[in-house]
Amino acid sequence: MLTLKDINSCSEDIINRLKIKGVDATETVAKIISLDAERIKQQIIIDGLNNELNLLAKEIGGLFKEGKADQAQAAKDKTTTVKEQVKTEQEKMDSVEKELSDALVSLPNTPHATVPMGKTAKDNEVVKDCDKEVQLPEDAMPHWELARKYDIIDFE
Repeated sequence: MLTLKDINSCSEDIINRLKIKGVDATETVAKIISLDAERIKQQIIIDGLNNELNLLAKEIGGLFKEGKADQAQAAKDKTTTVKEQVKTEQEKMDSVEKELSDALVSLPNTPHATVPMGKTAKDNEVVKDCDKEVQLPEDAMPHWELARKYDIIDFE
């Protein structure tokens, strides 16, 4: 499977190499890049909200130590609101990650850079031909007759 790093850094190369297989991946690659950017944006939002929760927790502790219970309770209420926001944003991020994962799986691997363009076997480049037809002499015998002639195998 292609990695997000490769797709983000070499998208044009990936699109061109997949054309060798006859796959037009322009839309899929663009969708993956867009979803990855959205995933990163969601992660930044969630990290900011979690940071806010940490600051509120420290603030609540300090307010209770100072004896400011009313202000501490207000901060606790704000914590509940922020936790709900985190939950909502996490659900959005999970949805984006699922969609991103589905798009990544649908994108085939790229062929090697040396693979020529083409759709059929006729378009392939012959690099080495090892399938030369062997010319047997006229009096050649099949292997089972040679085994009987030289008494190599006991068939009974």
